[in-house]
Amino acid sequence: MATNVFPTGQPNLPPKPPRRSGRTNRLILWANDAFNTDRLFGEKLSLTYFKRALWVALLVLIYVSLTLNAEKLARQAYKLDREINDYRSGLITLEAEIANRGRLPRVVQKMKERGLEESTVAPKKIVVPTQKED
Repeated sequence: MATNVFPTGQPNLPPKPPRRSGRTNRLILWANDAFNTDRLFGEKLSLTYFKRALWVALLVLIYVSLTLNAEKLARQAYKLDREINDYRSGLITLEAEIANRGRLPRVVQKMKERGLEESTVAPKKIVVPTQKED
């Protein structure tokens, strides 16, 4: 049989010790002392699931805050939409008033200033005969 001559790494390295963060363990131990979780769940169970419980609590807090923020934004959007509709209806009313002001009343007023009156007689049609060329 052939032997493997491809280098596979350094075979004589000692195994790495598992990483432990002292800060997290201190936090868990402090919380364990503060809330006395050993008495409720047992020592092994409380330390095992405490990190996950903190993570779930953090996610729940984030979810609740985002939901409240979304509801607040929806209420503001609804309020602004109603306000825009009020302004739009006011604008339409003002445009109609401005359009009506410029029509008949002004014309009648200017006619009265010049001494003219509205005609109550229908207009007569004048027909001019055309001459035929021979």
